[in-house]
Amino acid sequence: MALWFGSDSDHPEREQCRAVFAQYSSVVAMLSEDLIDSNGQAKLRQAASLL
Repeated sequence: MALWFGSDSDHPEREQCRAVFAQYSSVVAMLSEDLIDSNGQAKLRQAASLL
């Protein structure tokens, strides 16, 4: 829980997480609706386009 607090400069792993998400978010967004609903898919697509 402590990792959520503090600035990004205090937590360099956040940038690594963003980079991995940016790389794979479009793949995750294509998951079967059995695994993620259409609302979740839309959110992932939106986030992928913002990164």
